[in-house]
Amino acid sequence: MLPQKIILYGKKKTSQLSYPVKKFEVLQIEPIYQNYIIQIQRPLVVGYIGLAVAILLGTVIYHIANVQSFSNQDYRISQSVLIVGQVSLATILVCVIKNSIYLKFSTWISVVIWILLLAISNIYFHIPSRKQTTDDVAVTFFLIFMCHVMLPMSKMLSLCFGGMTVVIQITTSGILSPKENMVAELVSNFVILLSANIMGMGHKYLTDLHHRHTFLEARSMIQVKKKLEWENNQRDELLNCCIPGDMVEEMKGDITEKMLNHTNKNPELYVESHYQDVSILYADIVNFTPLSAKCESPNELIDLLNRLFGRFDQLAEKHQCLRIKILGDCYVCVCGVPKPNPNHALNCVSLGIDMIDAIREVRDESKTDVDMRIGVHSGKVLSGVIGLNKWQYDVWSDDVTLANNMEASGIPGKVHITKNVLVQLGDNHQFMVENGDGQERNEYLREKNIETFILSVKQQEIPKNRPKFSFRSYVKMAMFISKLQWKVEKPFAKWKAVSKAIRMSPGQLAQSSSSKITSEIDIIQMGKKFHAEVNMELENKSRLLGRKSSWEGNKDYNPWWMRFSKELELEYNKEPDLWFKVSLILLFGVFVGIQIVHGVVSVRGFEYYAMFGIGITVFTVLIVISLGENFNTEESSFSTWYSRISQNFLLSSPIHIFTICLCAVLTGICSLIPLVSCNRNKDKMPDGCNKPIYFVLCSFLSLSANVLFLQIKYIVKVMLMTVAVIVFDILFHTDSVFQTEGTM
Repeated sequence: MLPQKIILYGKKKTSQLSYPVKKFEVLQIEPIYQNYIIQIQRPLVVGYIGLAVAILLGTVIYHIANVQSFSNQDYRISQSVLIVGQVSLATILVCVIKNSIYLKFSTWISVVIWILLLAISNIYFHIPSRKQTTDDVAVTFFLIFMCHVMLPMSKMLSLCFGGMTVVIQITTSGILSPKENMVAELVSNFVILLSANIMGMGHKYLTDLHHRHTFLEARSMIQVKKKLEWENNQRDELLNCCIPGDMVEEMKGDITEKMLNHTNKNPELYVESHYQDVSILYADIVNFTPLSAKCESPNELIDLLNRLFGRFDQLAEKHQCLRIKILGDCYVCVCGVPKPNPNHALNCVSLGIDMIDAIREVRDESKTDVDMRIGVHSGKVLSGVIGLNKWQYDVWSDDVTLANNMEASGIPGKVHITKNVLVQLGDNHQFMVENGDGQERNEYLREKNIETFILSVKQQEIPKNRPKFSFRSYVKMAMFISKLQWKVEKPFAKWKAVSKAIRMSPGQLAQSSSSKITSEIDIIQMGKKFHAEVNMELENKSRLLGRKSSWEGNKDYNPWWMRFSKELELEYNKEPDLWFKVSLILLFGVFVGIQIVHGVVSVRGFEYYAMFGIGITVFTVLIVISLGENFNTEESSFSTWYSRISQNFLLSSPIHIFTICLCAVLTGICSLIPLVSCNRNKDKMPDGCNKPIYFVLCSFLSLSANVLFLQIKYIVKVMLMTVAVIVFDILFHTDSVFQTEGTM
């Protein structure tokens, strides 16, 4: 799977560097991401300010301890600058700690920090009457690099301030420094500070790309989770259409328990206790056969039934009735189940009247003798779910059987009720009541001696200006039903729309937004709502990331060693570093910068040219290998072989560690290689050996370059830098070049 991931990125027409940004624009999550980055960089800003305050405080203490080394004026100015700087940084630190201020003004706070540190550095180092070109290069290098890495500034703004800092340093050094060897030193200073910008901006850009891909993966996980939630809601809605909600929750709980406990118990019986005071309605379409004969195809008949029974479902919901089942052209519902309803009889009777009115409209326009026969009875029922594979919610009791017989013995266009229903209605109803004589038409009613009644309402006159439609074709019938605002959805139309909506990407939604088809507009609206919910969840989750509470107590992560648990750490190490080749190219730029500095101000002996050639060769080979995965054209065996080698190189963590160690040793040696030529001529030190400060500065460059490899374990970087610092420190304190008086 991992090689396919790399090949995928290699085949993208959009480059790896710009692809995440464009993806963010399509997903409309750029503002959420920026807030996330500002939040996670807050500890870095606090640490940077604390480090700067500590350095300024140490410098103040140094001045107090060596007050005799400074003139009174220089001492007062330097102390004032340092103290004002500490107070200013402490004030900024308070603003950063105040979360609301920091989130709102993070960019301005970063700009103020950079300008303040730059001002302190320039004022402090310009106090002495005689300034050297190298006096503030190390501090300016630190300022540029750390501001790029730790301040939450945009890449463009950070680049502008980095360039401005270089210009200010070179300009002030050119004006205030001695003129001898000034050009060579200014060129070297420019290259060093340019390298600091390259490393800082490279780290900033690569970090941003890593964060963006991590952010996209987080959004993908949230989208999958949200998709499952929507699908679960669809499942619940589907179950609720067949089974009451309370019973659905009970069944889901039992199924979940069985899955968790890995048990295979006998199927549970989900039966509710007897419901008292329930009304049952049976309705049957009379003379439906002549009506169905006017339909030209089975699909039209099914569509007509769906419209009719869909309309009945709407009316049942209006009157708080629960439809139990549909048997052919027979419609069964109850009121008072699963929740008791004191108006159950009135609701069922009102539903029956409305159903008769609905079918009357069809009869008048279709010119057929279609009608509704309604039977209603009040009593008690037992309800529950039956069946092993195909569940069916149903109600049972003698009262249900009685209601069925009330419908069978009813009169078309009337509501046939029992005395129980009439008693439940009371005396305040608005219906016309007459004897039903159901015993004469039904043997069951006669055996049980059931007294029945007929309910009806006053006949309403049909408006004279009502439009007339012919029922010659079903299309006109559909137009008629639409005219009556019978907005009945097709079965599963909503769930199909939801399934399609959650599978559409934001880009597809944007392309389809111009559609004028109602069904497509509904899908687009659902899709936009779905992705809006995903983005909202992402925003809520991103607010927690970077906080201590997000990893505190997590057994899978050790914040001190910055390691996952064993299994997760192995999985993390298998992830490819998609930008390893970019890090190599940036490190190669630092290597060239070191060589340029030594080529301008140091001795250029045989060793210098030999290491330059070796370094160029090694970096070229490594970069060419790393770029091979972009050339998998499958047109020749060479390109396939080349691409496979490149993929293995990019996927192997041990190879990455070896490559970094090799490059670190190479850049470290090149930063000090001119010392060999200087020590070979100890008796007469060459002119290029009288500026050992540039060996120190080049050492800074080689040490700082390790930050360009983001996915390498930090313990490896710490070990490399520790060994390098020990070696550099020994050389700086033992080599004769650094012992010569006045060379610094």
